[in-house]
Amino acid sequence: MKSRIKDLMIFIALSALTAVSVSNFMLVTSNLDVRNRGLQRAENYFPIESFVMVTQSLVTFQEICNQEGDDCLPIPVPELEMSGTGSGSIVGKRDGKSLVLTAGHVCVSGVDSLPMIQDLSAQYSIALETGFGKAGEGTIISLDLVNDLCLFLSDTDLGPALSVYDGEPALHEKVYNMASPQGLAAPVAVPVFDGYFSGQVASFYIFTLPAAPGSSGSPVMNADQEIVSVINAAAVSFDEYAIGCKTQAIRNFLLAAGVF
Repeated sequence: MKSRIKDLMIFIALSALTAVSVSNFMLVTSNLDVRNRGLQRAENYFPIESFVMVTQSLVTFQEICNQEGDDCLPIPVPELEMSGTGSGSIVGKRDGKSLVLTAGHVCVSGVDSLPMIQDLSAQYSIALETGFGKAGEGTIISLDLVNDLCLFLSDTDLGPALSVYDGEPALHEKVYNMASPQGLAAPVAVPVFDGYFSGQVASFYIFTLPAAPGSSGSPVMNADQEIVSVINAAAVSFDEYAIGCKTQAIRNFLLAAGVF
């Protein structure tokens, strides 16, 4: 059964950091002032203030010294720089700072894949921005690669937290998703989707929801806007077949991390 799952799906977003073609778009839109939009909220408004766009960057340097070796400078190595995007959601607070849940593979830095070059160093950073444009930097505080879950601690309060459902979704229950497929999310312009919980294969939930690279880590919610899953993967040949971890796995992960 596990081999069948591997054949059906690919991990989306970033098992290792990759270049993202929409990074310039993200830089432009991240400065928009969300207070001046004047948009009306529909009854089925999604809680985008709790949604988080995750942007990873890996910058590498090589130390170059003069002939005497007593004057050295770190020089950037542009061909080894990497960046990428994922999705997440606020799930709690710690010491006034936000806790952000995402997929485990979004937290893989790519440092281990760098070539063995003498005097090479790397600087890894995680930028967080909510659907309301609040920004901060994240630090990984917990990682579960078995269930593909990761928890960031932001350096600031990013906004309200979502609750995690205390149960399991019902078969064919309608579900909802906020995500940044292909890095396309922007403040007050977060892509939102709906679909259905279609069952379970092995230890994974199956949803008929669209997903693409960048959707990894995005929350799947029930009608009460409680998290029931986190998107981990999608089918190779059909992008409205999304795969996520089980609700209980999320609860166990957050419990072990001291969120509950």
